[in-house]
Amino acid sequence: MMKDIHELLMRSFEEKLSEPEQRRLENALKKSKELQLERDEIIKMRSLFQHFTISENPTFTKAVLKRVELSKSENVQAVLVRLFPRIAAACILFLLVSILGLYLVDGGLSMDSIVGLDNISEDTITYLEF
Repeated sequence: MMKDIHELLMRSFEEKLSEPEQRRLENALKKSKELQLERDEIIKMRSLFQHFTISENPTFTKAVLKRVELSKSENVQAVLVRLFPRIAAACILFLLVSILGLYLVDGGLSMDSIVGLDNISEDTITYLEF
């Protein structure tokens, strides 16, 4: 019910309401102080924005259409080439953090610790054969 009244209130600013709708809105406004305050705020906001205009920028639409056209023509290879430096930097950072972690855990860097062979025993080797 209240949703309908709010819709009527909003429509009353944009178009002329029918007689039954107008009476319904007026009755609701008489009964509800909140609705009156909301109507007053809407009137106030409309008066503030009444003279507000947005100047049209003719280059904006051309720039947007050009950007859309470029994004359509961009293929997967071009995207990968554009993103390659970021991907490479992330991989290098991951490797450096991994090597630093190995150094801190093992207390040094050896080829066995990097490859993961430093903790292999005879039991593990027989287990890996099967």
